[in-house]
Amino acid sequence: PAPEEPPMSATTAAPLRRLAKRYSFDNHFLDMLIADFTPADWKHRDGEGNNAQWLLGHLAATRRWAQRILDPGSADAVPELPWETHFGRGSSTSPESDAMDATELKVAFVEAGVRLAELLKGFGPDDLARETAADLPYGKSVDDVAHFLHFHEAYHFGQIGLLRRGAGKPGAV
Repeated sequence: PAPEEPPMSATTAAPLRRLAKRYSFDNHFLDMLIADFTPADWKHRDGEGNNAQWLLGHLAATRRWAQRILDPGSADAVPELPWETHFGRGSSTSPESDAMDATELKVAFVEAGVRLAELLKGFGPDDLARETAADLPYGKSVDDVAHFLHFHEAYHFGQIGLLRRGAGKPGAV
């Protein structure tokens, strides 16, 4: 069944509240995708594509990037950590990304998602059009960044799902 729609006043007051809830679902879906991964599954690659470990690190780094973009200069600023450079846009699976611990990357992904969801829930209608420093091809507003991030996670979860099948595991759903 479809989730119940929030009352209009709640959506008007916090227009990204429903989108923020999807980050909790993404945490749950990731658990389903990787529940039975072995160390070899994390490193499995099909052709030239990235492995699941790189994809998870990329998703965690992107959530952290989104926090910096959406809330610059906040007291709870999220510093860029050295490991994030191995998972950034334009990078690919490398000895450095393979050396990371997948469990640590998952923790970073989940923790960043919790903080990001809280941030998104706090934005009001007037915040949506605020320009950010994001370098996205179709817009730079808070709304653009929040919706891009959700698409981005779905896209890369699909890749992890394909790698899962390529490693001989059944589909996650």
